[in-house]
Amino acid sequence: MNRRVLLAGGLSLCATSVVVAQSVGRGARIGVLLPGSPEPEYERRLEAFRAALRERGYTEGTNLAFEYRWAHAIADRMPALATGVDQREG
Repeated sequence: MNRRVLLAGGLSLCATSVVVAQSVGRGARIGVLLPGSPEPEYERRLEAFRAALRERGYTEGTNLAFEYRWAHAIADRMPALATGVDQREG
């Protein structure tokens, strides 16, 4: 495995992978930048995060929206995804 991909993935997971939260209308929009691809491992972590937000009164689709961006194990894509420049998102 490419050492940079492994390092970027580990650092991203340690940093909870939440990139930005900003107010949108009466709710909040949270950007989530993840180093891999949509997988059960990430989904479990994201669900735990969403559950903690629900406990604090935030409900996805009501007063909260998430924007997910996946690097698909290409560490060089992370900066472009964070700024919204990468057109190969998803």
